Amino acid sequence: MTSAQSAVRSAELTAQANLTPRTADQIAQAKASVDAAQVQVDIAQRELDETTLTAPMGGVVLTVNGAVGDTAGSSGGGASGTTGETSESSSGTESGAFITIANASRMAVTADIPEADAGRLELGQRAEVTFPATGATATGTVTGITPESTVENNVVFYPVTVSLDTAPPDVGVGATSGIAIDVGSVTGVLTVPSTAVTTVGDSSTVTVRRDGADTVVPVQVGMVGDTTTEITSGVAEGDVVVLPSPTAATGGTGLPPSGGGLQLRPGGGR
Repeated sequence: MTSAQSAVRSAELTAQANLTPRTADQIAQAKASVDAAQVQVDIAQRELDETTLTAPMGGVVLTVNGAVGDTAGSSGGGASGTTGETSESSSGTESGAFITIANASRMAVTADIPEADAGRLELGQRAEVTFPATGATATGTVTGITPESTVENNVVFYPVTVSLDTAPPDVGVGATSGIAIDVGSVTGVLTVPSTAVTTVGDSSTVTVRRDGADTVVPVQVGMVGDTTTEITSGVAEGDVVVLPSPTAATGGTGLPPSGGGLQLRPGGGR
């Protein structure tokens, strides 16, 4: 009985000591216990927070491919065509994004640019975007040039992204669009219709009519636009450049008639 009472008393003293630690070791041990308990609390709080799926931005929900009870984590993503700034939350399965959200106020257009033109593009170039379905137009900036090409019908393309300055209110995600990118412009230069310039390899020529005779003249070209080409040397203001004329099908053979003349004047090109 005495032994049992002593054990009880010892346990009570130990418990009392643990409640009011006095030595440095007891204080350190108590602090370690508190820290370990706090870690468990933090883990439980984080697990509780992760039960709520929070979007990283405001926007319009485009797709929901999951169900209550699915495990979800977030990942960013986008799509080709006319898009808004998008964010995706993955369901952790192979079915794709759990939820896709688009911020329609920050839209972008992606387009496949042929290899021959892609080399002239740079980040920061300005562009004009048209939407045929609604007739809306917008301006934007080249913000992405994908270095990896795609091939379609033996033609090499490079995907380019143009971010719109302001999204038209009546244009939705996935809308068909066309883009015209300004790769440079000059003013006050001598230009001719691009159809008047013949280029073979690195050499270019135009046909000039002088004193009633047509003469092929070598020229140096500068910037080439959609319809006109800058001429930096070889002809001068006032020269008459001969434009090619289409030939009509006939029963015989012969030389096509001479084309019309165009007197050169300073202009602008793009």
